[in-house]
Amino acid sequence: MKIRFPRWIGLALVALATGCGGGHKKVIVIAPEYQAEYAVVFDDVLAPELFGFDPEGRDPTLDPKLRERALRADLILLARVETISRIGGVQNKGSYELVLAASGAPLFGKAPNEPLLLNVGAGSPTYPWVEGAGSRWVGTRLILFAKRFKGGPHDKGDVIHYRGELDTQRMREAIHRHLVPRVLRSQ
Repeated sequence: MKIRFPRWIGLALVALATGCGGGHKKVIVIAPEYQAEYAVVFDDVLAPELFGFDPEGRDPTLDPKLRERALRADLILLARVETISRIGGVQNKGSYELVLAASGAPLFGKAPNEPLLLNVGAGSPTYPWVEGAGSRWVGTRLILFAKRFKGGPHDKGDVIHYRGELDTQRMREAIHRHLVPRVLRSQ
């Protein structure tokens, strides 16, 4: 037996089903693969200036990769180092795990709900700096550029790659200048 109802009721039901979502959009983000072009920008390095080194008198606000980082990052976070822990033991030259907490509103992106964990492996150029600074580095403020990438076959889900820079007013201003086109495009 067929159930019949007026055509306008069917159209109204379709309109309700497609139009009523509570105003929430479902956003699906497909993370890119971590290829060479990204590895240069999100190199998993904490800048030497964060540790008091400035061997080349580098001005990070003039870094040619800064614009690219600001335009491609999923998150640009003002952060503070909360803890530093060694994982894997001294004999094995294990990695360091850094816990970072937001120290202000993000310059771009959505603030994380919980602290971020960064892993600094023994092969990272940052490793000797973290090892030398030790617990004295707790409390350091930095600007973290983070981007999500597809995880590899041994990863559990997506992977975050990053770059950490010294938190200065000049750096914040340079980031804001680079973000202008990105913000204007999204409005």
